[in-house]
Amino acid sequence: MGLMAILRPFSRMPALSRPSALLLALAFIVATGAIDYFAGDDVDVALFYLFPVLLATWYLGPVGGMLCGVLCAIAATMVIRPAGQTTAQPASALWNLAVWVLFYGMVIPAAVLLRGLLERERGLARRDPLTGVANRREFAGLAARDLARCTRYARPIAVAYFDCENLTAVNDALGPPAGDRLLRAVAAVLQVQSRATDVVARLSGGEFALLLPDTDQAAARQLVVRMMAQLEETMERQESQLTCYVTVVSFSQPPDSMEALMSRADGLFYELRTGQPEGVKGPRG
Repeated sequence: MGLMAILRPFSRMPALSRPSALLLALAFIVATGAIDYFAGDDVDVALFYLFPVLLATWYLGPVGGMLCGVLCAIAATMVIRPAGQTTAQPASALWNLAVWVLFYGMVIPAAVLLRGLLERERGLARRDPLTGVANRREFAGLAARDLARCTRYARPIAVAYFDCENLTAVNDALGPPAGDRLLRAVAAVLQVQSRATDVVARLSGGEFALLLPDTDQAAARQLVVRMMAQLEETMERQESQLTCYVTVVSFSQPPDSMEALMSRADGLFYELRTGQPEGVKGPRG
């Protein structure tokens, strides 16, 4: 069984804000304490205190989990029984409290580790393993999100395709590790030169895409020309013959769908590959 198969049930955890998660955890502590109070010694509900601890750890981190763990340990140990039932002696109560705190102290790191593994697997599913930039699936999702926002507020949007044309020749002459090194260098340049709101993705092979929300024709051209200059300088330092071409399409009025945006960019990219040899074509809108 793969790691993702184990983590898949946890990936369906609902999205909760930190205040909501804290209130929910405290509510479970109070509810479990009330059940513990009225059930008395006939029913052992101690393990039910584990749920709010795990809940707090998942959404609030280890500190929040440990704080809820202490509250649960106190509730499980010190809950006042109805009249006629005996309560634990102070020494026994302290011992039980320490045992429960120790138990939660061992469970919380396991929950933190599980959450970390899930986040890591989610990140790997969204990232290109070679370059660390977004992969095609992540790019499509982010493009749809930004396109919807730009459409709603009537903002321009642009997308650029970068193609490392002779990557196969580099791999044949110098070996795949050399080609991988150049692809990482291209991705690094695109990331450094892009803005915080831009999205850099590797679509396949030597093909990269750059999503430019809130970017008009002039700004898109200026940004892409600067990137191309930096790419040329980087390839010279690498003593590489790798050639990068770029095509840019910009929209003053965003299209109705992401498919329309990508189709327009694909069309310009095809024109570049089959027609004009210059490195920058577009933007158009």
